[in-house]
Amino acid sequence: PGGISRSRHALPYSTGHRLLPEQQDIGDIMGEAVRELTSGDEPEESVHASESSSIVRMVKRIIIDAQAARASDIHIETNPGDQLTRIRFRRDGDMEKYQELPPQLRAPLVSRIKVMAGLDISERRRPQDGRIAFHGNGSEHLELRVTIIPTHDGMEDAVLRLLTATKPIPLEQLGLQTRDRQAIAKMSARSYGLILAAGPTGSGKTTTLHSMLAEINTEEKKIWTAEDPIEITQAGLRQVQVN
Repeated sequence: PGGISRSRHALPYSTGHRLLPEQQDIGDIMGEAVRELTSGDEPEESVHASESSSIVRMVKRIIIDAQAARASDIHIETNPGDQLTRIRFRRDGDMEKYQELPPQLRAPLVSRIKVMAGLDISERRRPQDGRIAFHGNGSEHLELRVTIIPTHDGMEDAVLRLLTATKPIPLEQLGLQTRDRQAIAKMSARSYGLILAAGPTGSGKTTTLHSMLAEINTEEKKIWTAEDPIEITQAGLRQVQVN
């Protein structure tokens, strides 16, 4: 209903079984969500709409499908009026269509993500950043970095970065050449200076920096970090999220 469509790409998004909510087909969940919203008295922008059972299951299904597809990011792109909301996954650096949602679902979807990330649901004019600790697929733990960006005509886009590793990787396991690893370890040990980690999204900047911090994170040192947002936590570090 409402212009629901499936991607032409044969990606492993649906299991074909519907015994559990997280195993339902995304199209079926979307249909239920539309029926819930059109049959109720609450406006689509309300907190109650974002917390309806079908909206909750829909967001959970999207995240599970992104994880199963080994996507690095989920992009939710809303459009005004009767235009469809587009959801795309980034896999191996390329964007791939996942699903299109009818206009009735755009505001409840973004609102639900805000609730999960602990963001201000009433703020729609400024960007917001947050995190989601997700436990939707058995015992497997997943963290998501969430960014909400206002766009044209009062719309809001959302980008969710999937983070599977929440502990620093030892420096020797990063795959660096021996010469480079020794140089980085030597620079990390200095008490002054600036080390710049540069590269495209998903190239490992945060992972590399935290591996370097782990090398010098000892009882004898006091280390503060300023991060936006905090993606990897380390015991002993005093980590501050900045805006």
